[in-house]
Amino acid sequence: MSVRRKTSTVLAGLAALLLAGGVAATSAQAGTHDNNNGVIRYNGVAQPLYTGSGVCPSGSFCMLAHTQYDTFHTWAFPSTCRHYTMDNWNAHGSWVNNSKYLVWFRDGSGAIVGHASPGTSSPDFDFNPVWSFDVC
Repeated sequence: MSVRRKTSTVLAGLAALLLAGGVAATSAQAGTHDNNNGVIRYNGVAQPLYTGSGVCPSGSFCMLAHTQYDTFHTWAFPSTCRHYTMDNWNAHGSWVNNSKYLVWFRDGSGAIVGHASPGTSSPDFDFNPVWSFDVC
């Protein structure tokens, strides 16, 4: 089990224990805003949040930690062939592909679990199975 999965499992277990008055539930779901602590890395380096205006600049692929294009936590990636890894993305968010490239979403083993065609977007996307993505 990876660090991001362990963290959400431990936190969910602790929350369940507190809410149940000391008796842990057998399972718990991640909260709706778990992506708030999300990190996206390129070559191991955390990428900065997008601070420009609008949801996503022209020529970029953007990921948003919240659904419905809420820009509270947004990352914009230039149109270059790159592989990015993701930590602590285990809830729903959204994305906008303003680039000319196809984006491939991959799971922990590298298998493709979805894609984003150029000129498309998703207001509600489940990032839980996504561990990395390629813009190319």
